[in-house]
Amino acid sequence: MHNEYVCPDCSSAIPFNKGYVSWCDCGYNMDHSPSEKTGSKLNALYEKLGNKRGQKVFQELVSQQELRQRISFSKSLAFMAATIVHLISISLFLLGLYLLIFQNDHFMFIAAGLILIGIAWLARPRVPKLDKDEHLISRQEFPFLFKAVDQLADAMHVKRIDGIIIDDEFNASVAQVGWRRRKIIKIGLPLFSIMEPEEQLAILAHEFGHISNGDLTRSFYIGTALYTLQTWYELLNPVPIDEYDSMGFFEIPVYYFMAFLALIPYSIFLLLVHLLFDDSQKGEYLADERAAKAVGYKYLISSMEKFQYADTFYLKIRELAVRKNTMNLFHAVHEQIKIMPDREKERLSRLAQHETSKLDSTHPPTAYRIKLLENLKAAPSALAVGKGTLAMMQKELETQQTRIQEEIIENYRYVLNMY
Repeated sequence: MHNEYVCPDCSSAIPFNKGYVSWCDCGYNMDHSPSEKTGSKLNALYEKLGNKRGQKVFQELVSQQELRQRISFSKSLAFMAATIVHLISISLFLLGLYLLIFQNDHFMFIAAGLILIGIAWLARPRVPKLDKDEHLISRQEFPFLFKAVDQLADAMHVKRIDGIIIDDEFNASVAQVGWRRRKIIKIGLPLFSIMEPEEQLAILAHEFGHISNGDLTRSFYIGTALYTLQTWYELLNPVPIDEYDSMGFFEIPVYYFMAFLALIPYSIFLLLVHLLFDDSQKGEYLADERAAKAVGYKYLISSMEKFQYADTFYLKIRELAVRKNTMNLFHAVHEQIKIMPDREKERLSRLAQHETSKLDSTHPPTAYRIKLLENLKAAPSALAVGKGTLAMMQKELETQQTRIQEEIIENYRYVLNMY
């Protein structure tokens, strides 16, 4: 049952469905999202760069007959800057050792050596590690999931992954962890639970596309340099002046001198982000293209549109957590989507096509990604994974619903209790 009311922007009649967003074809209230989004300075920077250069990157790729990685001037400059940062870190450490070993007859040199080694240690390259609550699943327990992932890796001509994590995120990702650079796929069960098996495979194929492009290796080298710059900035940047009760005469010039020094690593950090932005955006498009060749562009597009159901999932989490309902969260979300009015589904579909819609600040607009896939129309010559294997893979994933639901509800109630 629904009524109508008038759009405040264009005076058109808007259908009203209780419990759902009322929106107009003119765009009024279409992007009304109840989900809570967190931001940071880096995310804000990515958003700004995306708004400024997103269309330029898309147009550049559309004009190409074949998508492939190219060595650009900005990428080369970024690697040079990262190399200088790494060399400075090594030099600080070696200088500190030199002072401690060969100049240890002077207290000031010993102190300087210890400080330099301490700075080098704090700013040392860090490799991603698994969190304490992240556990790799076994091949024995999930044989069809691993079979599907292995067959997909073989079809895309990339090295098979070293492990899989099934977590409570509405997302999926690939990462390299530890100094051995083990490749780990993270599968967010909330996202996969609302997808068809072919769409699940399409998401996995996109992550393998990043491996095929070499994105993980580049992100490690640059990422460690960015971490070092961030550490230098935090060490040099003084406490905000408004937090001082009082400041002595000689403290004022020291304060502003330290603030000036902190601007050096901060500026290099911003330079690297700017230099790498276009390349990172192209990496997403290239990963899409690799995935489309393996699973077909239509499944990849439909899987992108499923990300728009994140708010539906989060709202159902709130409902179950507050009411302490014992029903299956994943079944409840499926039922919610099943009874969802066609107009709400249309809003979500249009939202996915909107130029401001993206999976996160680091991704290109979903609309551009869809347009490029439709332009390429890439499709595999043969199925990468058989339908029988995919069906069994989905059943294996469903066995984790109880565990993941308990984690989601527990985490949500914990956050509620904090406030």
